Amino acid sequence: MLFAKGAFALLVSAALIALFPVAGFAGGQSAQTVPSLPGSDMIFDVRNGDQQGKLMIKDTELAFESLTDARHARNWKYADIRG
Repeated sequence: MLFAKGAFALLVSAALIALFPVAGFAGGQSAQTVPSLPGSDMIFDVRNGDQQGKLMIKDTELAFESLTDARHARNWKYADIRG
């Protein structure tokens, strides 16, 4: 079951990165990541139009923290994401 959660997190991460391009891959500053160890979070600097923020991939949820406008911050629990 651990592999299934990891694979699901990777799939969701890829989809969100496609929606919110990572700065390092979109010609901006390089992305900041935390080493991918079991139980650790991954953090990406992202930009979508004029919005800048951090996409955080956590053990139980995905989170977007807007650095431009706090009203755009979002959290998605993996259990609530439907495939």
